[in-house]
Amino acid sequence: MRKKKQNPFILDEIMQLSREKQLQIAAELIIEASGYSLKDPNFAGTPDRFARSMSEFLWTKKRIKKELEKVIAVEFPTKYQGMIFSKNIRVYSWCPHHILPIQYNVHIGYIPAKKKAVVIGASKLARVADILSRRMVLQEDYIMDIADVLEKKINPIGIAVVLEGVHDCMKIRGIKQQSATFDMSEMRGAFADNEKTRNEFFHLMAK
Repeated sequence: MRKKKQNPFILDEIMQLSREKQLQIAAELIIEASGYSLKDPNFAGTPDRFARSMSEFLWTKKRIKKELEKVIAVEFPTKYQGMIFSKNIRVYSWCPHHILPIQYNVHIGYIPAKKKAVVIGASKLARVADILSRRMVLQEDYIMDIADVLEKKINPIGIAVVLEGVHDCMKIRGIKQQSATFDMSEMRGAFADNEKTRNEFFHLMAK
């Protein structure tokens, strides 16, 4: 039996609508495809709520770029040569394979440059991690993006990022592992080259 071809004109028309309207239609299709009726009072306003929620959770590439530029616009000169560290940054992202949430615990450390050293505000590490999480992205790409943004901005002699990920696509479907985490690290510069520096970072993480 031949598969019925999707009408490309309908999809083209939908893509011309506003982002909010596209998300509302997506919710309506999910509800209908699941065997429910949009006339059911339990779904009254659901497409609109879904659109607003997804707009909060998932940002466009343009918005992410704009927000990052604002957050890291200001830097401060410093003579400090020690490690700057922020841990337990809780953010939420989305799995691009299943469009299900991922909860991250993010730990970031860096050591300012030896010459013309600069730092960014205390909250900015968390803000960078949060902004970059608001999209559908692989964990492997997300961790490198955090390191790339900070490395480019402050040019440190070393930067370290660790992610502890709890993937709903592993918890509520498939293998259904409730306690499993998916962890990884990105070590650059002094953190990659110096075991003592690396150990200091992991010691601060464990405190």
